[in-house]
Formats: sequence, structure tokens, C-alpha cells
Amino acid sequence: MDERIYAQKVSRLGDSINKAAEKYADYSQTANFKTVEDIDVFRNGWLLIVDDFRIVQTEINEIKIPNSLVYDGEKLRIAYQKYVDLVEEKTMKFSIETLNSGELDIIQKLELEQSQKIKEITREIVSKVLN
Repeated sequence: MDERIYAQKVSRLGDSINKAAEKYADYSQTANFKTVEDIDVFRNGWLLIVDDFRIVQTEINEIKIPNSLVYDGEKLRIAYQKYVDLVEEKTMKFSIETLNSGELDIIQKLELEQSQKIKEITREIVSKVLN
């Protein structure tokens, strides 16, 4: 596969990642917990959005990486895998206890760091292709 086509596909998937992240964040804003059941319903809704992240992950894994970008392409796959795993972990652990303990804050921080890493790797790929 041509490097430029690969870079274009990776960039387009960045848009899909951003859309899923916005959907996840917007859903968070609708939270209104009065009972434990409310938390369970909310968590299940979040899990449906996690599926959107998994779809993007499948798409990333299916793109053939050009030989000249194998190292960066694999770094991107691994970074995105870690990111989605953190999003899913945060979703699965979501509860009053983990909110109060600060555990979710730690996962959220790691998730943000991983998101930044994905953006950085994507910029590196595009930069290498354009130079």
C-alpha cells in the first residue's frame, strides 16, 4: 500500500476516534444517578459506545501498513489498543466507590495520556509521508 493512502486512512480514522470520544463524553453529561440501578443503566449505555471504539480498532488493525511505516503503524495499533482498554476498564469499574476512591481519576489520566500518544504517532506518520 502506498504511504500516502495509509496516512490518509489513519487520519480519517482519527476523525472516527474523535466522534466516538465526543459521543462518550456527551453521554457522560446526561448522567443522573439516584439509584444503583441508574448507574448500571448508565454503564450499559457507555458500553455500547465502547463498541464504537472497538469498531475503529478493528479498522486500524485491518489497514495494511506499508513496509516503510511498519514500526509507526504497529506503535499506533498498540497505543489504540491500550486506549480502548482503558476506556473499557473505566466503564466497567464505574461506581460510586470508584468515583469516591479516585480510581476513575487515575484511569482517566492514563486514558488522556494514551489519547495524546495516539495523536502524536498519527502526526509522526503523516509527517514522515509528507517529507
